[in-house]
Amino acid sequence: SFLFSFDKEASLVDSIIINGNEKTKDYIIIREIKHPHNNSPLDSVILMDDVNRLYNLGIFSNIDIFVENNIYNINVIESFNIYPIPLVDYNETKDELSYGPALAHSNLLGMNQKIFLGSFIYGDTGYILGYYNPWLYGNRINLGFLALNLNPENIFYNYNYRFILNKISSGFSLDKIHKYNYELGFMKIDIYDIPIDHEYYHEIYSKPLKYNYFTSAFNYQHDIRDIYIDPTKGHLLNISLEYFYGINDDIEDIWVLSTMYKKFYEFDFISNPVFSYRIETKNKFPEFDRLPFSSYEYLGGEEFVRGYSSLPDEIPDKVRPLIESSNMYVISLELQNTIFKRKDYGRVEIGLDGILFFDMGTSSKNYKSIDFSHNISGYGVGLKLFVSSIGSISISLGFNPYGQQHLHLMDSQ
Repeated sequence: SFLFSFDKEASLVDSIIINGNEKTKDYIIIREIKHPHNNSPLDSVILMDDVNRLYNLGIFSNIDIFVENNIYNINVIESFNIYPIPLVDYNETKDELSYGPALAHSNLLGMNQKIFLGSFIYGDTGYILGYYNPWLYGNRINLGFLALNLNPENIFYNYNYRFILNKISSGFSLDKIHKYNYELGFMKIDIYDIPIDHEYYHEIYSKPLKYNYFTSAFNYQHDIRDIYIDPTKGHLLNISLEYFYGINDDIEDIWVLSTMYKKFYEFDFISNPVFSYRIETKNKFPEFDRLPFSSYEYLGGEEFVRGYSSLPDEIPDKVRPLIESSNMYVISLELQNTIFKRKDYGRVEIGLDGILFFDMGTSSKNYKSIDFSHNISGYGVGLKLFVSSIGSISISLGFNPYGQQHLHLMDSQ
């Protein structure tokens, strides 16, 4: 939560005082402040923007800025920076939970650096290690690293495989509106041997079982949202181009082009509900039949059109040809309203919202043959829980026109 106020008699700002940052370095806060403090007139719009920028750091549960005696007072309450997060994943095919411990630090060394370490010790075993510094030096130049080593199961073709990904990332942003990011990495996929009586034996062995790629990616964002964790206005445009260079002689290179645009509107009545719409596209090259199984996309489920199961056997026959694809176009409408206002509970800010949603999408195995008249749709209700530093966790109950209903669990930062 955050507050802002000012002394009506104090119209000038000539200095800054920061209070409450026991761990966070002063310069981490100062570099987000845009309000002039050289005997400048108070501008409440810039003050509010300063509050939002500090809140978007994700390390404070309360921010209060006010002007008194020409001093720009910045009072902050730091969130808990080190916290355990249980890793939990449910595999519907095996009716099995994968779980293990994880630990996150959102403000390493008091410099807004983030580090995450987790391990699945039961089920689909493996580990995750990540590090991110959003402002290393210069013009918001960032640096990140991610390492994954997992042993998951492909629930659509019922085989186990090892997935390894190591990548580094860096980029910069211009006034936090135009953001550019670059990634380089290595990806390895090894499909384990399956018995000859396996349901998909011939289909799986019709393609290589081992994939090694050098990966690269470019990402651009145009971001004018007011708050990242729970926007009430503005928009986010995201364009991503990924390239997977096949090291093996028997695998092809892959290109992936993804776009996403999301717009937010706040209504000025009663409890100020927020309406948003999202338009998302994804296109992959080469054609579907030449892609590895791991590159297939699935239109139904929590990431795209809610209200559909991720289990192939539970997908209606009429929409089965549209679910599995490599090219997709999705639109999502959502109305969000506060149930419990976000409030600081002693270094932890918690809030709860209710949501109504409608999703619709279409897909194709060939980017030249998209038919927008053949689509699937889902709708439903949900809850979104906000926790400072962690982000948001959503649980949605989705329905589809075929009389099915499915529960979807998502988290986001």
